[in-house]
Amino acid sequence: MVLFIILLLMLVVATEGVTELLVKSEIFQNIRSFVIRIPIFGEAIKCGYCASVWVAAIPATLLLLAETPLDSYFDVFPNFLWWAKVIIILVFFHRASNYLHNFNDKWLDKYYSKKD
Repeated sequence: MVLFIILLLMLVVATEGVTELLVKSEIFQNIRSFVIRIPIFGEAIKCGYCASVWVAAIPATLLLLAETPLDSYFDVFPNFLWWAKVIIILVFFHRASNYLHNFNDKWLDKYYSKKD
């Protein structure tokens, strides 16, 4: 169970990291400038909060496909409601990565900017 919790924390950090890379990094600047022109995706790639929803879909789906301790909690859902399981896990990763982002932006950046 401890390893599973560590896995969840790692996936939250990965969700936050990939979101930051997609939204802010210079590495993906060319891809961002192309995607921004597409009306459906344009706003999602400019907004870190919006992008984290779609980034969180990847670990949420992978976690659902793997055998994890979550399986016993999701036994209440019939098999045809697999999408509800994905949404619940997706929201967890999305919100947890946003809390991590807020902590980094509001606390760590202020702390390190005062040290200069």
